[in-house]
Amino acid sequence: MMNLDPLAGDDPETLADAFDRVAVRLDKLAKRSRRDRQMIAAGLVVVAVVGGLVAWVIVLTLQSSSQTTELKADQAAIAAGVAQQHRQAATEERKLCVSFGKLAALKPPAAGDPAREPAKVFLQGLHVRLDEIGADVVDCKPASGQ
Repeated sequence: MMNLDPLAGDDPETLADAFDRVAVRLDKLAKRSRRDRQMIAAGLVVVAVVGGLVAWVIVLTLQSSSQTTELKADQAAIAAGVAQQHRQAATEERKLCVSFGKLAALKPPAAGDPAREPAKVFLQGLHVRLDEIGADVVDCKPASGQ
């Protein structure tokens, strides 16, 4: 039967050869495990980088959706403000139309001699102009059409 113990035997050459063989095997194991550790470390670095990139994309996506939600809320607030302004403008326009309608409903004095009664001519011209302002400025119907 063969002796499997590399250190067995009394021969110094055999003992030195056994130590060399053990050293070679340990060196091969060390190199192999060093390569394995390097490969594992490289793999972990790759996984960490990819994981970081995925996390970064997720954060950007969440920020984008958050900003989109905020933008929609801002747009809704702006639209509500614009609608409120339109309602207020329509109310003010109706008030102006009523005021200009009342002014146009007033009858100027009858025409007279412009040389003797310049105030009457002035009031008639003022009446015409006020009627035109109502039509031009706020798009009201002139008094003659009411």
